[in-house]
Amino acid sequence: MRDVYREIQENLDQIERKYDVRILLAVESGSRAWGFASPDSDYDVRFIYKQKARDYLRIDPAKDVIEWQLDEVLDINGWDLKKAMYAMGKGNPNLLEWTASPIVYRKAPEWEEIAALKGSCFSKKAALHHYYGIAGHTLKEYLTGDKVKYKKYFYALRPLLCCRWIRRFHEAPPVEFSRLLTLFEMGEEDLTPALYGAIEKLLKSPDAGDHRLYRGGMQKAESPSCRDEGRPKERYAGPERMLFQPAEGRIMNRPIVRDIFFLGQKSDPASKADLSVGQDLQDTLTANRDRCAGMAANMIGVRKRIIIVSLGFVNLVMYNPVIVSKSGPYQTEEGCLSLSGVRTATRYENIEVEYLDSSWKKRRESFSGWTAQIIQHEVDHLEGILI
Repeated sequence: MRDVYREIQENLDQIERKYDVRILLAVESGSRAWGFASPDSDYDVRFIYKQKARDYLRIDPAKDVIEWQLDEVLDINGWDLKKAMYAMGKGNPNLLEWTASPIVYRKAPEWEEIAALKGSCFSKKAALHHYYGIAGHTLKEYLTGDKVKYKKYFYALRPLLCCRWIRRFHEAPPVEFSRLLTLFEMGEEDLTPALYGAIEKLLKSPDAGDHRLYRGGMQKAESPSCRDEGRPKERYAGPERMLFQPAEGRIMNRPIVRDIFFLGQKSDPASKADLSVGQDLQDTLTANRDRCAGMAANMIGVRKRIIIVSLGFVNLVMYNPVIVSKSGPYQTEEGCLSLSGVRTATRYENIEVEYLDSSWKKRRESFSGWTAQIIQHEVDHLEGILI
């Protein structure tokens, strides 16, 4: 099986050697970063590189782009740091999206200082012009014929939702399509359940392949840690529920991506600004309570250190959980709605966890058996560990 991730790293190393540059940032752009890649989607790798000081002091202008590889699988090219900084200063939406991509192949420590400037460089005018332009071009070129490829609808929907996000929040829109869909939770009159249902049908199209967005979390599966002798053996597959469910108001099951590059990224610490993610996890787990025992925030497209665990009649949300002690190791098999099949994992019968609760108070609690196993599974997700 082709190891694309390894190939990407090897190509980045070759670029550094051939051009005598240092790559500061390399990320995924396009549909894989947005969260609706299909099996035939290529890998759009974009990178920012730094040349030697002497190259910036040359009288004749130096080349400021590297176009490395373009084939059916890999599309790799990058910008020089000076070009990138100029673009960021102008609020270039492409550059801002690269900086916020959820799929990172390489990042130098000094890039963090540069990325911190992106908020002050955002230009509402430039962004709206960019995204409306993409939507208009897609409409004109791809959506007016007798036959339309379903993927092209997403190429129009995403920039339009980006524009709605910009007008509402006056900030750069998120890269992930799943996060843009949260606009449907905010009560805007024209973002209706009917429109959301139409988007969901597109996501579940028989022609969609891996373009579908899946709800995720740990599957309930019998294992040595399940001391409940009456617990049934369960494996879940097949179609999932509609994302929008209007029971007593709006309940939004946040969609997640199955892209292993996104899932393989470590999650960032959560802050009080992320408390609403806990409610999204509550809604999604409640709607899937017959098939899901726990979830991590990255399973719904948010790369923050937040998990939720079913304790039976109540769900427990943990912000920034840390397993501080564990005992009683054993081998077990686990399934996961975000991945195919069942995999072997080492778990511990007893664990102690420190976390912040929904009131942002620090807690320290002990768990054992099935609950401890769920917590370990979800904490692995936060570390980018795929069972």
